[in-house]
Parts: sequence; structure tokens; C-alpha cells
Amino acid sequence: DASAPFDLDACLTALVGLTAAKSELRSMRNRLEVGRKREVFGVKDRKPPHLFLVGSLGMNFRSFADAVAGMLSDLQVLRTSNVVEVSKEDLVASGSEATAKLAMAAAEKALGGVLLVRDASSLVSSGEGGNSNDRQSEFYGQMAVTSLLKVVGDAHAAGKAPPLVLVFCVRREGEQALLR
Repeated sequence: DASAPFDLDACLTALVGLTAAKSELRSMRNRLEVGRKREVFGVKDRKPPHLFLVGSLGMNFRSFADAVAGMLSDLQVLRTSNVVEVSKEDLVASGSEATAKLAMAAAEKALGGVLLVRDASSLVSSGEGGNSNDRQSEFYGQMAVTSLLKVVGDAHAAGKAPPLVLVFCVRREGEQALLR
């Protein structure tokens, strides 16, 4: 039923494992609900609801992103519960201008919802080797990440609600590459 409120707990119960991520999402929900009540008194919660998910190969990042989108839409943080899923191939081109355009197009497609960036560490790390093509790919990947962060950062700096929520997903072994 489309008019029924989103049931985060039921959605998370259906997901196997992810104990820490589930707990973090429940904490985010509670913080946002309390923040809404505090707004009546003029206190604004300015912490953006973006996520950095770390998991193993086979983790169902999409289902988790669907839960994030459903919750944030239900809490009216986002206009929609849509999730747009992208990967390096969708965000990185062979030039600066083309990469910026791809990143902005992905952000535009996800406006009002969630942009799920799969295997986000591949954007900034091409593995061992370090030849010039790898360095160029890493440069454009970093540019794509920076472009996405700028979209949400500009809205945050202006005191506006986020135009979309970013969910960066990485496998446990690629976590440090993205955090550098």
C-alpha cells in the first residue's frame, strides 16, 4: 500500500547480516526524528545523511540503499525513494570535462533520491602497477567523486536540504583507498 508509512525495521529485518549498518541506519532515523521535533524550537540538525558502506563481496548494497531511500523519503528528508545505481563506468570518461558531465548527469538523475555509487574505491584506485593510464583513471575518478560531493556540499553550505543523498559502497579491502 503506497499510503502506508515506510517500515524501516521490517525492511532491515529482511536483510541478512549487516548488524552495524542496520544499527547506524536506525540511529540516523532516530536522530532525524528528534531533529524534526527540535526544529520547532529553532534548532536545526545540519548533519547530512550521506553514507559510506563497507562490506564483503556479495553484500546486498542495493537493498540497503533502498532501505535508506525509503526511510529518508518517509521522513521527508528526500522527495522520493528512488535509488539510482552507478559505477565507475557511469562516472568516469577520458577527459576532465566529460567526467564532470557524467558525474553531474548521474547526480541530476538521482535528484530528490539516493545515488548509490557501487565499488566506489575503484574510482580512486586502479590497483597495483601505477602506469600512466592507471594514474589518469584515478585522476578522473577522483574528479567524479569531487563533483558529486560538490553538488551536496553546495546545498549544505547554503543551509538547504540535500538535493540527493550519496551512498558510497566499497568492499572491505578497498576502504582505505577511498578515505585517502
